[in-house]
Amino acid sequence: MGKLIEDLLYLSHIGRHEIKKENIDMKQLVNLIFNELIEATPNREIILNSKVLPNAKVDQSLMRQVWVNLISNAIKFTQTKQKTLIEIARKIRTN
Repeated sequence: MGKLIEDLLYLSHIGRHEIKKENIDMKQLVNLIFNELIEATPNREIILNSKVLPNAKVDQSLMRQVWVNLISNAIKFTQTKQKTLIEIARKIRTN
């Protein structure tokens, strides 16, 4: 519940600022966040397999929050496993 409240306060804070879009290397951002998050779980083997991710023109702080939430959930919901593989990839649509 505390995490939810923190996230809502963070979004409220961001909502008051102008969105600043910049070109972001998504794979680099994902790897950076993953490395920060696994430091809190030294007793587990958590492997990240990030495929080719396209760069994107986004607000870096908002995109960072998205990745933090997704990756931390993947770590949290696999906590009963000693070894975990997290895969992140893009989906290519064919029409």
